[in-house]
Amino acid sequence: WDREVRSDFAIYTQVNLENVEKEAQDSNKLLKPQQTLQMQGNVILKTAQGIVNSDNIILDLLKKHATLEGLDTSKEGRIRIEVNLTELEKKPAQESQKNIETISQNSEPTQVLILASRAVLDNSKHQAMFEGDVEMERTPGDLYIHAGKIILHLNESQELQFIQAVQEVCFEQPGRVAKADQASFDESTQTILLEGKAEVQSGQYHLQGNSINLYLDVNKGIAQGDNKAPIQMTVLGEQTPAIFACR
Repeated sequence: WDREVRSDFAIYTQVNLENVEKEAQDSNKLLKPQQTLQMQGNVILKTAQGIVNSDNIILDLLKKHATLEGLDTSKEGRIRIEVNLTELEKKPAQESQKNIETISQNSEPTQVLILASRAVLDNSKHQAMFEGDVEMERTPGDLYIHAGKIILHLNESQELQFIQAVQEVCFEQPGRVAKADQASFDESTQTILLEGKAEVQSGQYHLQGNSINLYLDVNKGIAQGDNKAPIQMTVLGEQTPAIFACR
């Protein structure tokens, strides 16, 4: 156990397998074992990988499932999650210390900050869902995403593979701002797919289309559409102010 948890009060519930079997025989019902921890009021959860602040957390320890809820939709009342993805992605103890030191020296730690009204973390599915005025910031790269819902997909090694954002999505990177009904950020191909009323402003260019493909690297490649979803491009003047912003 490598976690520190604090809250105003907590309720721990455990139903052992032995008790479940006995109760099932007595009631002729198939009951399942339970092991849950509910914490409420100024909840703080600290691990080596990050910090979670929430008003209410329900942990299902057997299913490796957690539900988090904020106090309200204000910046202070929402859930706040700070994660060091580099720490989360570290390999098991059998990996040599030399390799770990080489990785840490050659790359900047990847950190994520998320604000949301509600979150569901499912370790068995390697998935984290956030909803309710969600804001996500990731460094390095200074990627900022604002959406109604954001889902993070991880692999078995806890590496971030895919980000899905829906409901009035808007994101910013240095030199670029974009918005769409939904967006998909693919870490393996380093690409972004914008779908539904997509707009991108990058430098002097304003792009519009129903579907726009981008590279995560602002300086790499150009935007692309397809035969059914052409892109309309407008060249802006050097002194033209930003057409829209995410925050």
